Amino acid sequence: MEQIVALHCAKLGKIQMIKNNPVRKDLTTGILLTVFGALLLSTKGIFAKLLYAEGADYESVTVVRAVISLPLFWLWYWMKDKKKELKSISKNSLFFILFAGFIAYYFGALVNFYALTIIDANIERLILYSFPAIVIVFKSFQDKTVPSTSIIAILIVIYSGLYLTVGGGNQLLMMKNFEGGLLVFVSTITISIYFILNEKYARKVGSISFTSIAMTGATIGLFFHILMTSNYSWIGWTQAMWINMIMLVLIATTIPLFMVAEGVKKAGASTSALATTIAPPSTIFFAWLILGEKLVATQVLGCLMVLFGIILLQRSSSK
Repeated sequence: MEQIVALHCAKLGKIQMIKNNPVRKDLTTGILLTVFGALLLSTKGIFAKLLYAEGADYESVTVVRAVISLPLFWLWYWMKDKKKELKSISKNSLFFILFAGFIAYYFGALVNFYALTIIDANIERLILYSFPAIVIVFKSFQDKTVPSTSIIAILIVIYSGLYLTVGGGNQLLMMKNFEGGLLVFVSTITISIYFILNEKYARKVGSISFTSIAMTGATIGLFFHILMTSNYSWIGWTQAMWINMIMLVLIATTIPLFMVAEGVKKAGASTSALATTIAPPSTIFFAWLILGEKLVATQVLGCLMVLFGIILLQRSSSK
């Protein structure tokens, strides 16, 4: 395939082969990592719902996931990134990395896993993956630029789609999904903050170091949370519940997070945010196949509006 591409480029007068372009290679690798990472992350709500069906509570699921995941993050660090001395990380960088983990995977995770007890996994994932819109807005403020009329129009499309997704126009659906949808949106804001901080600081300390330190900050917060709430119900979990938890940790947490973190480093926050829009359709499929969750016509329309709006927003921001 590379030879065919090279020959085609030569006919166009382009002597240099595409594979020798490191920027192009990094961008492609970053997009692929983010896409496949997002696909795996899309199964998180499925495993959480299976655990809830077995009798697990959201606090135990959040805490146990973090505690089991943390050693795996640090093992990955020692295998791949140990040449980066942690003591060389500035206090300022360390603070913001710990903050990123705390805000997204302590506070945001608790809010998100609670929301999953009262909202369908397919709706949760769609709302969560509207975060590219928030990333773009945050970066506009960061760069001190005023969003254009076209971007504002696209944002209206996205959030109109979210309105339909949670039940807009259907009072029963809206009453059922409003609280959970609002909580997921709060979690979405925390993920957007994490994404932007990842882009900035992962370039300085390495994506693996960033993720490991961030998850340490989150796990410390969750450890003290469980001490304060005295919730030790996880001790009585069945074998099936522990199997689902291990699957949640490996398939839906650690492996995809490393993939997305590396993808952000190579492709940037905005491009990676667009690549992750593959996750909502996959969650809708898995939720239908495994959990029997279904969307009505207006919710499907809302889903399409959100995804279409995110794509338009990304294209607009890249011009």
